[in-house]
Amino acid sequence: MFWAIRNWWTLWSVKRRIQKYGFTATYVPQGFGVGELAYTTGFQDALDAPEVVTFGWTMEDANGVLWTIFRALKAGEFTIEDFGVWDAPWGPEPKIVWRRVHRSQIRREFFNISIIMGERAGRPRETVEAFQLVVGDKNGVMPWEAGYDVNTKPIQPRLWDPYSGPPDED
Repeated sequence: MFWAIRNWWTLWSVKRRIQKYGFTATYVPQGFGVGELAYTTGFQDALDAPEVVTFGWTMEDANGVLWTIFRALKAGEFTIEDFGVWDAPWGPEPKIVWRRVHRSQIRREFFNISIIMGERAGRPRETVEAFQLVVGDKNGVMPWEAGYDVNTKPIQPRLWDPYSGPPDED
């Protein structure tokens, strides 16, 4: 019973934040072999833009980055496109590139709240669109490029590649 109440409250709180601010972000601490995870819910409805996922930022930094993206998209200052370099307002370092998340990677592990909120609105998981904000290594080399330093932190799962693991638990 406790979990049912907690789940109801969580979803109510998410819905309230989306109504008030236009979106909400979910932060997941380090685990699953990856760094901290942050993703949006509400960009698709509020901005007709894809949701955004990123790894390795502290909660405070991720919040600032996601709000920067939200405001810039809302103002029409840029659009998100696959392989597009994001000229972040704090400067050219580190190099940041957008990658389209492969549909098979829209999984509860990375987008649980977005999936749940979509399902509650009558939209199947397949309608969730997302882009990953990928940070290059110290030399600006991206994970899909030759010479990328594989010891670069944070570890960023390759969500632009098709998923090949066990099925998602629903």
